[in-house]
Amino acid sequence: MTSLSDTAETRQAIIDACRWMINRGINQGTSGNISVRVADGMLITPSGIPYDALQPDMIVLMPIEQDPDLTGRLKPSSEWRFHQTLMRTRQDRQVLVHATPPRDGCSQAGPAGSYAQKLVTA
Repeated sequence: MTSLSDTAETRQAIIDACRWMINRGINQGTSGNISVRVADGMLITPSGIPYDALQPDMIVLMPIEQDPDLTGRLKPSSEWRFHQTLMRTRQDRQVLVHATPPRDGCSQAGPAGSYAQKLVTA
């Protein structure tokens, strides 16, 4: 399976999926994160930025095979190691969604799945 391209559309789809999860109560605040495999590594949501404030250029590009540069203005999600390890070991996966629901249970159906599907099929 080929990787997605690092485009403004891919980055916006990540933001749209994050916002959908917040609006549905699947995540709160800045919890949860999404990463997408691209040709140059992976795109991942930044650490500590509310999803309503995200812009496409704020999504962090980082390598899959080595530690990221943590000296930039935006740091990758604090869960970057989890995402990186899964991307490295599961090369058949293109998108990772890590949700942190405030209550028990969470549905996999709905627009978040549609946004993730857009990312996978883009």
